[in-house]
Amino acid sequence: MKKNELKIKSLQGLDQYLGSFLCFILTIFDGCRAWFAKALENQKKRTDTLNILPEEHRILFFQLSEMGSIVLAQKAFSTAEKQGSIYIASFLSSAEVFNLVPHFPISNRFFFNTRTPIHFLLSTLQFIIWSRKKKITITIDLELFSRISVILSYLSGAKSRVGFVSQQKSKPYRGDLLTKTVTFNDRMHISENFNLLSLTAFQGLTDPDFAKSGKGETNTLESTGSIRPRHVENTLLVYPLAGNFLPQRMWPSENFIELILLILNRYPNLKVRLIGSQDEYFENEKIRLRINHQNCDNLSGKISLLELKSLFDRSIALIANDSGISHFASLTNIKSFVFYGPETPQLYGTLGNSEHFYSQIFCSPCVSALNYKRTTCQDNQCLKVIRAQDVFKKVVTYLDSIYEISFASD
Repeated sequence: MKKNELKIKSLQGLDQYLGSFLCFILTIFDGCRAWFAKALENQKKRTDTLNILPEEHRILFFQLSEMGSIVLAQKAFSTAEKQGSIYIASFLSSAEVFNLVPHFPISNRFFFNTRTPIHFLLSTLQFIIWSRKKKITITIDLELFSRISVILSYLSGAKSRVGFVSQQKSKPYRGDLLTKTVTFNDRMHISENFNLLSLTAFQGLTDPDFAKSGKGETNTLESTGSIRPRHVENTLLVYPLAGNFLPQRMWPSENFIELILLILNRYPNLKVRLIGSQDEYFENEKIRLRINHQNCDNLSGKISLLELKSLFDRSIALIANDSGISHFASLTNIKSFVFYGPETPQLYGTLGNSEHFYSQIFCSPCVSALNYKRTTCQDNQCLKVIRAQDVFKKVVTYLDSIYEISFASD
């Protein structure tokens, strides 16, 4: 677990310091290249000239690290898919996630190996060859202000490169490598921000469809699963962890234990299954042992993502922290209850059939793309103030509204 955390921090450090330098160098190179091509004037007005695109578009998305964002970008993928063939570039650690979404055939996926800096460098060279063989014409950078992704966009050879800029425009510095930009709106759901990138790639700012998409309403996600039957298995899924990257997103384990015991006491025939990755098995096992109930078991690391998606379809509900798992659940019809604290559901809320618990205390949210989702918080009161009893009431209301008789009498 610590190894993965260090890997993320190392990539962030490379992005922040070496990435800024490389953006600066490539920006100078791009300007010189344009000058030698006697197109400096057109380069300054390239947003006008690049509106004339080839008939056959090949659109490459960059979504490197945030697995949950792959789900939240479904609308953006669908928008671009109407205009041509779409491709994806991501980290190898996210490869399994793309088996859950329908947009990208295996031949249209490229994964960077981030095991070591040497592996990543070799992957980058392979990517340059791959993207030019694919004749990528447009890149859409879904990363929020990452230098690595904008550098890769430039190296892909695409003439049209779309990405986010902050409201401060020059911060964080990413050079002048994008040909079209969208100002990131932290008061609008991330799915709509992503979709604006796809719209910007093909439409002007005055287009009526572009204007309609910016209302800031939370997008609903169409499930890719079949319609869930009324009588599902008596199974409640619980994800009490939140990965290694931002442990402050975790609702206290004591609260999860209290909640699960309350639920099992009311519904003694209900099966509670703790889910997570193989790395999270021992943490979840500690929780299971403290619950000490025959109907609570630990599935962490025992099933694949595809199997987990099937389990979502068959289960009654999911209770989870803000995480990739809670977003994957929105690909199915399962009801989910999700906890938010360091991040706000207004921006990153799960889509589909979900309900959010968010205290909105004065210091929340404390992480954003501008601070690399880092926080010095050691006492996440934003989540601790959410009481298990209050969550229990909402979960019970949902369960009792579906079934005329409780599981206890099954």
